[in-house]
Amino acid sequence: MELKLTMLSSFLSLIGGTVLLIVGLAGSQVYYYESPIDIANIFRYINGGVSVIWAGLAIYGAVLAFRENENGKKYMLLAGIGGIIGTFIPIYIWDVNGWTQMIKLNGSAMFIDVVLILIGAILGYSLTEREPPKE
Repeated sequence: MELKLTMLSSFLSLIGGTVLLIVGLAGSQVYYYESPIDIANIFRYINGGVSVIWAGLAIYGAVLAFRENENGKKYMLLAGIGGIIGTFIPIYIWDVNGWTQMIKLNGSAMFIDVVLILIGAILGYSLTEREPPKE
């Protein structure tokens, strides 16, 4: 089995999806706050859940792309764009002893994970071998 360049795109999205999955699962853990049921903690669970959804979509798309299914690249692109947009959307802002805290729609590991997913999807589309048009 020869290694194709399109496998690189799937591998990048798989790595980015795995990192985003770890960030989503770790971000939803509540262990250092006063009460277990707090409005901020509910939004942390939303943050972690959305991150896990985008990560699952990226991993699923990468597995489909490894199997040379065309829908895999679409799922990876959707997860990458959704992850980048969700990283900029704040869903809850509050003030704690003069410090402003902000929870965004989904988490990210300094944009490395969502950028890897997006680069993998773009490479998947750009490296696809197409048949020449018939004359």
